[in-house]
Amino acid sequence: ASSEVATAIGAPRDPAPRSVVDLVPVADELGPTHLEEVLWRHPEGFGVLLGPGEASAAGVVEPGHYRGILGRAAEGAEAVVIHAGRAVAGRLDPAVELADRVLLVLTLDVLSFRGARRVLDALAGDGGTGRPALVVNRASRGQILPADVSRVFGESPLAVIPSDRAVGPAQDRGRLLPARSRAARAVARMARRLAEEAGLPAPTRRPKRPRQARASFDGRGGRRATPVTQ
Repeated sequence: ASSEVATAIGAPRDPAPRSVVDLVPVADELGPTHLEEVLWRHPEGFGVLLGPGEASAAGVVEPGHYRGILGRAAEGAEAVVIHAGRAVAGRLDPAVELADRVLLVLTLDVLSFRGARRVLDALAGDGGTGRPALVVNRASRGQILPADVSRVFGESPLAVIPSDRAVGPAQDRGRLLPARSRAARAVARMARRLAEEAGLPAPTRRPKRPRQARASFDGRGGRRATPVTQ
């Protein structure tokens, strides 16, 4: 997860949790214990492998490191979701190559459409992955509509996430969206569809637990999905 995602989901800053950088020294002998020790546990029950906290540390992690780390993560979880951000080319190439499903997130504006086209052309040129599924984010009434995605890109979006006033305050506070919010319901429908396609159990939000309860992390299957945002 990038530093932006870490902030949005409420990962602490002081003391800073461990990150993917801590796995580089043991990359050649990476085992489940190494990965488990570095994962940050979210109160909702999922584990997060955080990206480098400082830009200067990002260069320490090479594409080969990511390939081994993602492979090991997939061995111990039912699903691995990778936030690749805007950097499709470069160090996160293995994330796209290893993914069972790639999601390209765009918004309903001309600049985002152009950026999405560049990403699609770049991925098509690599020939290493299937065509990404398109996800419309922050959809609202305007001159450009979700139907225009089908017209421009030749396929309907996998999901349309509506603009939701609850998103900003939740991100600012480092909290997940309320399950009943419009955006959360749309994301949940998309997650259920992806899980069904992958033959996985339908994802659900876990019930609230006392603050002192420790979250557990377990699973099998190694299915991976990579959202690529624009």
